[in-house]
Amino acid sequence: MSDNFIAQLFVFPFFLVFIRMGAAMMIFPGLSDPSISPRIRILLALTTSFVMFPIVYPKLPQLPTQVSVLVTLVFVEVFIGLFMAMGARLFIAVMNVAGDVMSFMSGFQAATLFDPRSASATTAPASLLIMIATVLVFALDLPHVMIAAVVSSYDIFPPGALPNLGDSAMSVVKLIGDMYVVGLKIAAPIVVVGFLTYAGFGILNRMVPSVQAFFIALPLTIVMALFTLGLTLGSMLTLYAEEMRGHAIILFQE
Repeated sequence: MSDNFIAQLFVFPFFLVFIRMGAAMMIFPGLSDPSISPRIRILLALTTSFVMFPIVYPKLPQLPTQVSVLVTLVFVEVFIGLFMAMGARLFIAVMNVAGDVMSFMSGFQAATLFDPRSASATTAPASLLIMIATVLVFALDLPHVMIAAVVSSYDIFPPGALPNLGDSAMSVVKLIGDMYVVGLKIAAPIVVVGFLTYAGFGILNRMVPSVQAFFIALPLTIVMALFTLGLTLGSMLTLYAEEMRGHAIILFQE
């Protein structure tokens, strides 16, 4: 009797909280970086769940008597945690979009690097911007916002209640569209400089066909892109910080 009482009072409710928080921690930007040890992530999820437990305890269900109900609860909690963290993960994807656009307009698209965070090949500008974005995630205190969002999610998504898939899909689609717009805004200076450079060499090639415009345009485009990036990087990061802070508050607190 005492074991069953302890399981109902603490073990099962804490297990539900840990599942949602642990699933979110798996793909939270910054916290899910492969350079962070899995043991540290598990310890962080356990510690955060322990702090959250007294707050969300009144909203947790009792220990079910049927195995099918228990399995359903577990799967729903994992889905909710992954869904919330997926929105946060898109914040980092903004810099990936901006970096790829910059690479295409500056001639870096052929120079790819291995990115250990995503285990895939990426361009040099995208890799640089992603590293900066990861630092900004912690500088803007977004992990605290995301953890607070998981706490408040128990009011919107009670344990065992599957979110409306239609509304969830629409919110993700809208967020992805906004992220592409923000990525293009960040890459706009490089796009303008690259377009003007290519247009100028196109006119030069028409006026003087004997000039090998391609061999001159490529290194000059790279130099102009790097010069423009150095001048506008501060403004790019300011725009990114403002947009991400606003989207984080809207996505996680409303």
